[in-house]
Amino acid sequence: MRLVECLNQSDIGNLRKIAIRHTIACPLYSKNTLLQEILNRFSDPQYVIERMATLSPILRQALEEIALEGRNQFAKSELLTILRRQRSATTKNEQTSVSMILNELLEEGILFETGTPSQRTYRCPTEILKYIVHYETQQLRQSVQTSMYEPKWIRTDQGTLARDAVTFLLFLARHEVKLTQEGVIFKRQQMQIFQLFEVQEEPLSVHVGFRFGYGRRFHDYPDRFAMIYDHLYEEGCIIEDDSGSLIIDEVKSGIYMTESEESRAKKLFQFYMRTYRISIPTLGRIVSRIAKFSSKAWVFKQSLEDELLHFIDNFYYESKEIVYRQRILQMLVYLGFLAEGRDLSQDLLYQLTPLGERFVHSSDILDDGLSGEESFILKKAVIEPTFDILVPKEADSTYAFELQKIAEPISRDRMNVYRLTRESIYHALLSGWDMEKMYEFLRTISGAEIPANVQRSIRDWCQEYGKVKLHISCVISCHDPLVSNTIEQLQPIAKRMPQRLSEHHLAFLPDDAPDLLALLLKLGYLVSYPPEMEQIVKKRSR
Repeated sequence: MRLVECLNQSDIGNLRKIAIRHTIACPLYSKNTLLQEILNRFSDPQYVIERMATLSPILRQALEEIALEGRNQFAKSELLTILRRQRSATTKNEQTSVSMILNELLEEGILFETGTPSQRTYRCPTEILKYIVHYETQQLRQSVQTSMYEPKWIRTDQGTLARDAVTFLLFLARHEVKLTQEGVIFKRQQMQIFQLFEVQEEPLSVHVGFRFGYGRRFHDYPDRFAMIYDHLYEEGCIIEDDSGSLIIDEVKSGIYMTESEESRAKKLFQFYMRTYRISIPTLGRIVSRIAKFSSKAWVFKQSLEDELLHFIDNFYYESKEIVYRQRILQMLVYLGFLAEGRDLSQDLLYQLTPLGERFVHSSDILDDGLSGEESFILKKAVIEPTFDILVPKEADSTYAFELQKIAEPISRDRMNVYRLTRESIYHALLSGWDMEKMYEFLRTISGAEIPANVQRSIRDWCQEYGKVKLHISCVISCHDPLVSNTIEQLQPIAKRMPQRLSEHHLAFLPDDAPDLLALLLKLGYLVSYPPEMEQIVKKRSR
């Protein structure tokens, strides 16, 4: 919506506030005059840019957040969340300050209220948003060190990930790929696959340590291939068959491979943003800033890190430096979002690629997807092929009560460890769980598919349950088969449907014992019975 439309929909009271704030000298009782004078003032880009530079630090932070959103329309809850991002909204005073910032943005003519009171939305006119983005981009770039010269060596992976995804599918179509008991491609075949890729990797070493939080098979494969594998699995192109093979879905793979290379590259980028954001909640904000810093400029690696590191937290056993360098910067290079260069001094530099520019201009690709108080993300458990379940310490209170019914506690640290065993599954079955309930629970706490070998073992253990059954029953024993037959034919006995164990024995349900004893005594039989039933006999005889 353009500025003239926003002004036309505003009431005269709002126009007066804008005119007073910008010291526009005109009659304040004519809406048409106010509208024309405000338009004239805002039509000068230089005035708008200079005005932004004079705003308070709090309002400039708000402009930065709006610019990084790249959108010109917000629901009220979304807007309050955006304004709150750089503030700790935990007290009433801070909540009020956010409302004050919003009122100032309205009076400044940066935002306009539209819609009904029950469905209030806020719009930033397209011309004003353009000025804000230009201004904030210039401000951001001034905070990083850029190179005046092109690097001597440049690496750009635009499209390579998308092409290697197709290479992997073609390999599966032509070769039989077997999986280990843990559902992992054997290392020999991993090496054959990696040799075909444009960007090669090495299989993970045996003693790689903890790897979790960045995808379903991140703990099994190196970073780049793990993302290709998980993406294709999510797309339904590959299937981990129960027979222990990795097979291709020809229909879905055929459709996937006929898409354009850029379409597949965009899907991979969206998958990365969606998957890694679980462990790095601020990922959208960081990637958006990287794009602003490095658009059409080569930025030094260290300078970029100095500006962005404070947006990142440690992720359990990974420091925030590792998270930034390996999980964000390196992955953005793999995705073709960033080009990597090296100058004569061997310093690393980064620049947004043309493909990255097109990704940034996609309307929702960098959207954090958070609204209101939903910015809190409960961290998920990680189910490893070793049958260990790693639970973040802060999520343990949420999962522990049910989890201890199905798994054994092993250790407690920054990650609390539980283990699925044959005995723990047995006790879960005794408690009334079934296989489907176990699968559903494990998928819920992990937010991912259960490793194939773990799923198979749970199924096998569940199938073992009940192959041998122990029954507790009430048995009537008679020395004379004729007496046994007589008792069996009595109507009160027959309706209980006794099981004939032998010519001397009849079996009933355990709960039938008190009634059967009372009946037999009433019929005059001198019945022998266990001592613990004496109290029942006395109670019935009263």
